[in-house]
Amino acid sequence: MSKALTGSKFLNNPDSLEVGYAPSGTGAVATTVQSKLRERVSVFDFMTAAEIQAVQTNTWTTVSDVTAKLQAALNGANRRIHFPPGNYKITSTLTINQDTILIGSGGTQDPNDGGLTSRIDVYGDFDAFQIKSGSYFGWLTMSRLYVKKVS
Repeated sequence: MSKALTGSKFLNNPDSLEVGYAPSGTGAVATTVQSKLRERVSVFDFMTAAEIQAVQTNTWTTVSDVTAKLQAALNGANRRIHFPPGNYKITSTLTINQDTILIGSGGTQDPNDGGLTSRIDVYGDFDAFQIKSGSYFGWLTMSRLYVKKVS
């Protein structure tokens, strides 16, 4: 029986290990959908719909402090963490594994840029990031992600 997508449900409920992904191009190697999806994690994978809306619309409510959700994303095994456009309110330091890459969505630091910026807003007197120590000097790469101190 074919495992086709019908509406929003899969027939026979295949999991991502059963579905193949074949990239285009000469020499490309096929893999599973699960492996492909795990190449990059989004912080939105750890947030509720209400938290995502608060981040995207820059509306601070009781659900807008996403410190714990960002930390959960950073605690995972994946070292490439994507921050979709929005303002991420944090109220304590985020601890990051060595050799982590934080990827924003570009834009500018201008708050009127049409919502294209990925920005971490630091609410309080603390450092935004602390890199976990290890046996060698670790690094953190941030690309198209801004950090702003908010009074």
